Amino acid sequence: MPDLIKITMLNVIPFSPGLFVVDGRYVHEGPPTPAHQLQPRDEPQATTPYYRLFNSYRVPGYLKDKLVTKETSRNDADSHHIIVACKNQFFVLDLLLNYQRLSEDDVFTQLERICDMADEGAETCQPVGVLTTSDRSTWAGARAEMMTDMTNRESLSALETCMFVLCLDKSIPISFNHQRSVDETSMNLRDDVSLSTQMLHGQGSKINSCNRWFDKTMQFIISRDGACGLNYEHSPAEGIAIVQLIEHLLTYMQEVHEKKLRRMQSLCELPRPVQLEWNLSSNVENVIAAATDSIDRCIHDLDLYVLRFDHFGREFPKQYNMSPDAFIQLALQLTYFKIHGRLVSTYESASTRRFRLGRVDNIRANSPAALEWVQAMVAKNEASNCVLTLK
Repeated sequence: MPDLIKITMLNVIPFSPGLFVVDGRYVHEGPPTPAHQLQPRDEPQATTPYYRLFNSYRVPGYLKDKLVTKETSRNDADSHHIIVACKNQFFVLDLLLNYQRLSEDDVFTQLERICDMADEGAETCQPVGVLTTSDRSTWAGARAEMMTDMTNRESLSALETCMFVLCLDKSIPISFNHQRSVDETSMNLRDDVSLSTQMLHGQGSKINSCNRWFDKTMQFIISRDGACGLNYEHSPAEGIAIVQLIEHLLTYMQEVHEKKLRRMQSLCELPRPVQLEWNLSSNVENVIAAATDSIDRCIHDLDLYVLRFDHFGREFPKQYNMSPDAFIQLALQLTYFKIHGRLVSTYESASTRRFRLGRVDNIRANSPAALEWVQAMVAKNEASNCVLTLK
């Protein structure tokens, strides 16, 4: 790693430990907030999705995938490691040493070691992570073949039982920006499209797409240029659980920062991080090559644009006792109707978490009532008539 890049990476690494030296209750006991306080309304909410965030894994299958959720406890040594992805290689980082959680300083030390180890193997490693971008049947077949080898079984087990994956990414060229201004982004260097595509797919096999393991529920992504975000596998939980996790995490990090203003040196002898090893057959290597080509073609075929609408926000419809979700849904229907003369099928998520094991169902917004309203709007009826149809 060139000195300049290494200095940049070391400026980013100190931020990484704070991401996952977090309140252990979230891993083993779910959110620390009581269930009845997880929503604005004073109603109990099912908390099952929270338990799956760090304990679940999606196993590929020929006909269908299998969601595996591991029961864990604070004393379960197997549930206290994460996987660090760096330069398309994977490393086990144990967060528990002699039944004590590593400090933020210890984690920093281990991440430095991992970056150095990744430099050594960067030229010869196989981008195994790209297998998780394959179609599920192909990946299931490759995984079954890999599982016949003990080394591969141990590596796959480490990935499947980890709490989450931390992806330490390469920097992204400024030329990847698509929009004119980056003044309003969090970095002032990268635009929203560039940031979003890095989190969504890694921007290609030559950039960071192979530095992922997409079957794991949670992947925290940190780039050398300071960009950070996450990619999560949707099967175990909905977005609200992720948002509340991130809000809790950021609050925790801020509290730790206020109490501890400078980083102390690690005082304990830390074992060397373990790099995952692979024994790959020529057939699996061919599957990796095909997956690399496939993900690049998929990324090339994807057109993404991020719109920043700053005229007003969710508080505007709330002032008129309207649901912001309903407001957006009707706006979409009205726009489509003006262009095509008909409504369009849309999906609006509806929470069912007031019920045991509840998650979400869907609401179809293209209803007869919606049609009556958009027709009234297009016909330029009196405002009072439009309001009546809206109600």
